[in-house]
Amino acid sequence: MHRHVLATLALLYGAVLPAGAAEFIPGWNSEVVWNSNVLSLESGAESDFSFRNGPVLRFLEPQGDFTYDVNYRLTYEAFTRLNGINEFDQYFNAQSAWRVTPTTTLSLSDDFAYTSSLNAIFQQIGTGVTEVSVVSPTRERITVNSGRVGVTHRLGPLWQLSVSGDNQYYNYQNDLESDSLSTTGSVQLTRGFSPRLVAGGGARIQRQEFAEAGAIPDRGTTFYQGFGVLQYAISPTLSFVAQGGPAYAVPDQPEAISVQPAAAYVRVVPSTCKLKGPDGRPVFRPTTKDRFGGCTP
Repeated sequence: MHRHVLATLALLYGAVLPAGAAEFIPGWNSEVVWNSNVLSLESGAESDFSFRNGPVLRFLEPQGDFTYDVNYRLTYEAFTRLNGINEFDQYFNAQSAWRVTPTTTLSLSDDFAYTSSLNAIFQQIGTGVTEVSVVSPTRERITVNSGRVGVTHRLGPLWQLSVSGDNQYYNYQNDLESDSLSTTGSVQLTRGFSPRLVAGGGARIQRQEFAEAGAIPDRGTTFYQGFGVLQYAISPTLSFVAQGGPAYAVPDQPEAISVQPAAAYVRVVPSTCKLKGPDGRPVFRPTTKDRFGGCTP
């Protein structure tokens, strides 16, 4: 999985800014955040305030056949009480659209983040006679990149055909975490029934791969889906969109894993991971911050 370079970012936006063509908008972002459970512990939760500050750089070209909007944000988060977890995060977002013909538009977008997730490390300190559990706060570095390319073509005054490809990559510095790569291709055909109502359907194929992490080997799953879509414009700036349909999943090794969507990532849960409790019986005990539901020996 580590061989996958974040090429989408470089290829799509390496030359997106012609000299002198963009409007440059510098800025500064400041936030005050209060978290009631900073380390997401099941017990012994610690609350704290943090301050997030950093510059925001934006390049914008909103007019013409080729438009783009590029943003870069650097943020430093500092906590008032907890020590050793202050850190810099970086975010990059870019969107562009090229009207190739009056009826055909090519769009590109990319979201990149080099950020961190707060974690807790449990350590046993003692001589063997008396041991004390100590919770040490730490940050886990995460690299995320999501790229998309799409083509929209109008087939007439009412019909529209859209074809798109998406690529999402998660990389964790911790070797116990499973890196993931998701690639999706979709096609959609819609018809306008009124100035407010648009409906149609389409098909999608998605491939998800997970790199080896700890005792979990490489895994992958392919999804096939058909869907219907309904969009209703409530106002010029507010729309209701619904999409749904049947899906079929084909994991590489269905007896070893189950795949479940969870927020912005996919959880891989080993089906045979067991630990021994104090009485010698096998028990399943996920770690507090294992976002993939894995076990720690």
